[in-house]
Amino acid sequence: MLKRWRRRARAAVLTALGLAGGLIGGWAGGWWDVPWLDDLGILGGLGGNRTPQACIVTKVSDGDTLQARCTQGSRKPVLHKVRLRAIDAPELRQAYGQQARQALTRLCLSASFTLPPKPRTDQYGRLLLDLECGGVDVAQRMVGTGMAWVYHHEAQRYPALVALQAQARRSGKGLWGQAKPQEPWLWRKQHAR
Repeated sequence: MLKRWRRRARAAVLTALGLAGGLIGGWAGGWWDVPWLDDLGILGGLGGNRTPQACIVTKVSDGDTLQARCTQGSRKPVLHKVRLRAIDAPELRQAYGQQARQALTRLCLSASFTLPPKPRTDQYGRLLLDLECGGVDVAQRMVGTGMAWVYHHEAQRYPALVALQAQARRSGKGLWGQAKPQEPWLWRKQHAR
C-alpha cells in the first residue's frame, strides 16, 4: 500500500511539474492564447492580441520611430511606440536627422493604420512594423527620398528597398547629397553617452 501511495505521489508531482513547465514554456514561446481570459483581463495582456487594432499616429519621434494610439473594440486606447522595420534613419543630432523626422511627420502624423495581431517587438519594446500611411509604404518612401538607410541584416528580405537606396544614392537624394554620409548605427557607436 505504501508503495502504491509513493508511485501515485511521484506521478502527481511529475504531472504538476510537467504542466507548470508547459505553461511557462508555452507563454514564453507565444502559444498561450486564451482569448476569453485575455478579454476578461485575467492575463494582464499576456494572452496576445487576436484581432487587429485601429491606430492613429499621434507623435513622430525621429525618422524611423513614432507613437500611435490604438483601440480594440470597446477597450481603453493604448499608446504604442512603433519602429519602422528594415530601415534606420539618421539620429536627430546627426546630419539629416531633423529632415528625416520632418519627412516622416508629413507622411504619417495623424494617419490611421491597422495594427496586425501579435506584432513583433525590438529589444526596447517598440513594435516592429512594415507600415503604410495614406496608402504609401513608409519604408520605401523614406529610403527612396534619401531619408533612411536599409539595415544590412534586412537586405535579403527587402530587395525593393535595397534597389531604392541604390537609386537614391546615384541621384544624390537627401542624405546621399552629403560628401560622406554616415550610417546611423556607426554614428550611435561614436556618440554613445
